[in-house]
Amino acid sequence: MTDAAANVRFTSDAGLKMLASQALVPLPMGSSELDIQVVPEADGLFYLNVFTTQNGATSAISIPIAAGSGKPKLDAMGEAKPSAAGEKIISMPVR
Repeated sequence: MTDAAANVRFTSDAGLKMLASQALVPLPMGSSELDIQVVPEADGLFYLNVFTTQNGATSAISIPIAAGSGKPKLDAMGEAKPSAAGEKIISMPVR
């Protein structure tokens, strides 16, 4: 059995601008290397998401990219409330 060629697609978190197209990129059989340039729009921790499809199966991996201090910035969308364990929790809607 031989390996089939694959396709790869990249996306990025809000706040991380990719300088390349987000279209599918064909990968030939064997080892491949791609350079993707990204520019953070603020300090924080962002992710470059990589989706690879081969033989009808898709796999995904997220590559962390730290900018500035690398600490994620959360928008306070509400008041911090203590949990039963005494931790401060801010509930945020799922996007």
